[in-house]
Amino acid sequence: MAGVMDPFQYNTIEIPTVVGLLKNILTQYPDNGQIIKELVQNAEDAEATRVEVVHDPRTLDFPDAHEDVIRFVKGPALCLYNNAVFSKEDWHGIRKLSDSIKKDDPLRVGQFGLGFKSVFHLTDYITIISGSSVLFMDPSEPEARMCRSLSLCSLKDVLPYPAITELWGSYINQIHLTSGNFPGTLFWFPLRQHPSELSATIYTWAHVSQLFESFSVEASICLTFLKALEHVSLWRVTEDLANRTALHQVELTGPTLMVAREQRTKLRRELRECGGRPEHTIASQYHITLHSIQGTQITDQTMLVVHLLPGRHDTFRVKHGNKENVRLIPLVGVAAPTEPLSIQRGHLFAFLPLPSDPANTTGLPVQINANFTLDQNRRHVKWKTHDTALEPDVLWNEELVSQAVLEAYHKLLVQVHSQAVGHNTATTWYSLLPDLNNTVGRWNELARQLWKKLLSLPVISSQMQGFKRADEVIRDDTMNNCSSEISRCVKEVLLYYKKPLAALPSHVSASLHILQSSPRAITPQLVRDTLRSARGVRTEWNHVALLDYITSDSCYRDLQGIPLLPLNSGSWDTFDRCSQPVYICTVDQATAFWGLGENIMLTNLAPALHSRLQNIAQNGTTQLVQFNVHLHAVDLLSKSVLQVQQCNPSQQQLEMWLKQVWGLLQQVELSSVTHLALLPSCHDPSSSSSLLSLSSPVLVISPQAPLQRAAVEALTLLGVKVVPQLPPYIRHYQLHSYLHNSDNRGVNQVLQKVLIHHNVQNLAHMFNAERSDALGNGLVTTIDPLCLQPMLKSLLQKLNIFKAVGREGVTTSVCIETVKIIAPDISGFPVNYPQFLLEPQSVEHKRLAEQLGATQISKEELCLLALDHNYSDVDIVKLAMYILSDMSLIANHNIFSKLQLLKFVPDVNGVLHMPMELYNPLDPNIDALIGEDLTPSHRHSKHLPVLQQLGLQRVVDMPRREDKEIHCTA
Repeated sequence: MAGVMDPFQYNTIEIPTVVGLLKNILTQYPDNGQIIKELVQNAEDAEATRVEVVHDPRTLDFPDAHEDVIRFVKGPALCLYNNAVFSKEDWHGIRKLSDSIKKDDPLRVGQFGLGFKSVFHLTDYITIISGSSVLFMDPSEPEARMCRSLSLCSLKDVLPYPAITELWGSYINQIHLTSGNFPGTLFWFPLRQHPSELSATIYTWAHVSQLFESFSVEASICLTFLKALEHVSLWRVTEDLANRTALHQVELTGPTLMVAREQRTKLRRELRECGGRPEHTIASQYHITLHSIQGTQITDQTMLVVHLLPGRHDTFRVKHGNKENVRLIPLVGVAAPTEPLSIQRGHLFAFLPLPSDPANTTGLPVQINANFTLDQNRRHVKWKTHDTALEPDVLWNEELVSQAVLEAYHKLLVQVHSQAVGHNTATTWYSLLPDLNNTVGRWNELARQLWKKLLSLPVISSQMQGFKRADEVIRDDTMNNCSSEISRCVKEVLLYYKKPLAALPSHVSASLHILQSSPRAITPQLVRDTLRSARGVRTEWNHVALLDYITSDSCYRDLQGIPLLPLNSGSWDTFDRCSQPVYICTVDQATAFWGLGENIMLTNLAPALHSRLQNIAQNGTTQLVQFNVHLHAVDLLSKSVLQVQQCNPSQQQLEMWLKQVWGLLQQVELSSVTHLALLPSCHDPSSSSSLLSLSSPVLVISPQAPLQRAAVEALTLLGVKVVPQLPPYIRHYQLHSYLHNSDNRGVNQVLQKVLIHHNVQNLAHMFNAERSDALGNGLVTTIDPLCLQPMLKSLLQKLNIFKAVGREGVTTSVCIETVKIIAPDISGFPVNYPQFLLEPQSVEHKRLAEQLGATQISKEELCLLALDHNYSDVDIVKLAMYILSDMSLIANHNIFSKLQLLKFVPDVNGVLHMPMELYNPLDPNIDALIGEDLTPSHRHSKHLPVLQQLGLQRVVDMPRREDKEIHCTA
């Protein structure tokens, strides 16, 4: 084809201008705090330890400067200083536009150096002073003149010294200029004051303030994962150059700073030596304290930082798209706040913190750093999506998390755990465990994998046994449905018996639940088993709260052997189905069983607990018994009465007890309690020893039938229990069958009741030994003589309650058995009675005596008895004269006959004769009795008619002598 004309036309590819390229770069980098981050990142890559960013708002212009320098040294400006010196590669890299020297250095942070170009958001001109060189960069110049440089020694040639001092006097001095070496790097960015070809943005005070504020959001944590920088600060210059105001300062401080420096230095050295590809894992861990001052707000946050770089032979190594990538190293880090614990967490770092954005948070309690590949604007990590699932950068990031970050996080937790075990504190430890409920996606999967690694370790802190595995401890957060007091008390018991009780934070508890590895819960069964094995409950514990809890699951058969049965005495019994019954009563019922607190369940329990214990009683698995008045009242009252008698309670206690007893008895047949002392007596109603039983002979004084004191004493002497009117609470429909009224009939009945249990003879003996006239009269007035039962009659017959008059005329007390004859109702009987005769003091006495078998003799009968008695002559005459004066007596044949034979008529000489032995002085033939005084004395002259009837003779009837002699002889 030689000699053939070339048919093609040729053109060059159009390449954008430098300004065009920069404008394109600026679209990828936001105009915010990211600009300062890029500059800080460059300082970190240079291994600087200090960075200062200064806003100089002064309007500066130096017309004396070289014409090619004037625009570079204007103000206002942003100045950045770090204490590292540019290397040859750095000078070379800073001039590269679309590439970076960092692309072949995996140990550097920057995105191939392109991030630095973001400063053109705020300036059109850049001045850099570092080491011995000065560089002025103007991208609007022709390419051959865009970057102009000179030595530091020559700076004075293009910029007068006063201008240098005014611009950078805080950093550069005469010594630096003279020596030609500045031990650091200084950037000066005049703020754009007019729109330019590069950008239309005029950078004002407000823009800078926003820039600073944007950086300050994460400034306090920006040093966390860096390996060289120790200080970053934001400043603003006043009009007086000597004064600068610190807006925000962040630096590493604290007692562990020297150790942290050593570890950071060692890490940098190891990374350099292995080129980022170690054979085995490189790990570094240390504590740092981030000291932040922003205005008046000062904070200190101590962090435990772990850096980790997997080795080639580690199982958790990371590959870039399933192959090694020499430009990327899988360096990761995890930082945990240790003091205080309240710092913002879950932030993602790409060595510096990524912008605060939901996409850059993990939900984890630690900060995560990794050598992530980022999107173009370096604001977000490239994550797996439907469209990017197979991209190498995306796979790299996902594996960093699932492999290296997981291992670093685990390593950090192991370190914290060892410290927690050593100091027996779990606060920091728990705060660093991931919450499965607070994480999603890859972070949730990381948290799950981490938990699986931890579950085989003693990661849960128990209060009494230190750290244990999750399956060995007991959660103390499982009593949320219980009252705070019950919860407190149950935990106190379990801790006392050294159970591995663990207080789990909610996120730890929830995560374990999700993993189906929850520790054992506190249950009533656990507490029952604990108390049963302990065989004791401490006095200071809330027994009621414990009882409430152990019965809350209704496992009533499992109460055997637990000493939590509450007794009304205030003590506690052990649940035991073989023990004596413990009765469940109401408060009123329990009050009726005074002194039986050991036999009665505590009455003032909460309704729900009381109901449960009733169910236990119905279940029949313990000694608890539901009180039944018909089945249990009598037995319990019997025991209670004994207690009352032994303890002698106060009057108030006794009265309260009796009220409740009689209230209870309304449902009881009184026949079942007649043996119980349940009635107050009149002797001492406040004394328990004076209580009476219903079987006692009790007489209740009725207002309608009052008793005299003597009557009361007499009845008491006979064994009757006389009580005043009973209190109103003593009532029962059967009570009348046991108590007797104070009327005559009631007295008879109560005395009859006495005789059932007493010997009549003994009773009579006791009464007679103590009796008095008043007692006897009082007794007689209370007796109903018409209703006397044989035994009562026998008793009354033996009582010396009657008066009798005997031969000597002496009145004495006698019983009916001794004297059964009642004197006639007469007066003026002339002589003493021939024998003891009853003289009733009253109609009641007489009526009673008659009912007891005594009979009253008549006047005639009395006279007959007297006529048969051997009286003195004087008394015979008195008796005869008494009879002679009462014609009714003379009319009595027997009296008449006895008078005929009685020598009671005195003759004129005073000699007593029978009537028939004397002659009537009125006889006409009386004179025939010459020399004989055979006529009655003149005192009997008025009785001559009667005497004549009695046999007074006439003279004519006088017997002849011979008859007389014969009579005498006979």
